Amino acid sequence: PIFKQNFNWKDQKNVFENDILAKLTKRYPALANKIVHQESATPGTFQRNTRNSQGAALGWAQTPDQTGRFRLDNRTPIKNLYLTGHWSRQGAGIASVILSGFHTSTQIMRKF
Repeated sequence: PIFKQNFNWKDQKNVFENDILAKLTKRYPALANKIVHQESATPGTFQRNTRNSQGAALGWAQTPDQTGRFRLDNRTPIKNLYLTGHWSRQGAGIASVILSGFHTSTQIMRKF
């Protein structure tokens, strides 16, 4: 798994943040003076706040057998229970999760 329990994310978080910021400010020098607040999340953050297995940020693995029609459908066999988010269709990533919510809400609104 990508999230290794023995990897010390807490100690490495600042290293990753500083590395990303250095790369960004190298390309956009004025950026450093514009940052008011900086925050990041680690797999530990995702696991703690969402209970996602091993800190998964994107739901199922992004493999052909776990994308598209192979993801959980927004509709379930249980009356009035719908799924939305990165574990269901449309998939992972912010735009896909927004689209998932849109499709789920559209299905619900069609009932009215």
